[in-house]
Amino acid sequence: MSIIVTDLHYKYNQGLPTEVSALNGVSLNVEPGEIISVVGHMGSGKSTLAQHLNGLIFAQSGTVVVDGCKVTDKAANLNAIRRKVGFVFQYPEHQIFAETVEKEISFGPSNWGLSGASLSKRVREAISLIGLNEDILNKNPFTLSGGLKRRVAIASVIASAPDYIVMDEPNAGLDSSGTSELIDLMKSRAQDGVGVIHITHDLELALTISTKILVLNNGISVSWGTPQETVMSLCSDSIDKLPLPDILNLSNMLKKSGKIDDVTLDAYRLASMISEKC
Repeated sequence: MSIIVTDLHYKYNQGLPTEVSALNGVSLNVEPGEIISVVGHMGSGKSTLAQHLNGLIFAQSGTVVVDGCKVTDKAANLNAIRRKVGFVFQYPEHQIFAETVEKEISFGPSNWGLSGASLSKRVREAISLIGLNEDILNKNPFTLSGGLKRRVAIASVIASAPDYIVMDEPNAGLDSSGTSELIDLMKSRAQDGVGVIHITHDLELALTISTKILVLNNGISVSWGTPQETVMSLCSDSIDKLPLPDILNLSNMLKKSGKIDDVTLDAYRLASMISEKC
């Protein structure tokens, strides 16, 4: 079981004067239980890549394969692929449509055959996982704050019990507490064997939580590997529109000047390395 993306190319308005290349030879793989972050600046191609993973758009060149099934517009099992790969949109208002939170979260699993007590249990489990209580179930989701809408959108995907979850900028609109709960949620899903694909411009968050990280720049993969491999790549070849986290940037400058021997995201470790050199 895995998602395998190989040499993926995609152009918007292909063949027209307004043609724009969004992805150029991108590859990655996602295994069950991993948190894979796709990092890049706005317009880097990360959302375009995300939409390929469950067939919202299709490869013009290259392949996307989910658990052995090629994702194409002609795939007979496209609905099954979309059930396997849940998608949380960057803007939750693009995903929400029901008149109550309970109906919103029930929609997916009811389409896959759940009903009655089993459906009710699944909805309440999803609400619990995103840190909300059952009082919200009777509310109109369109009246909720942006952060709560995002949580409801996440719960509606979790309730369908997908094997993989794509989250496009999931911490947008969340405060620090909400972001912390989101991190716990992604980790718990991964621990339960779900493959999590985390789309973000937040490099520091990606370095903190990810199994592996794909860094995109203008549709091209510039780095693919573990967080440590990503750090080494970006410290040696930085991207203008993707600044390093402050601590990492400082430690990189100190290393280049010979004041410390390694780079780090940990402020305490940085202080320790500096004191050892003094």
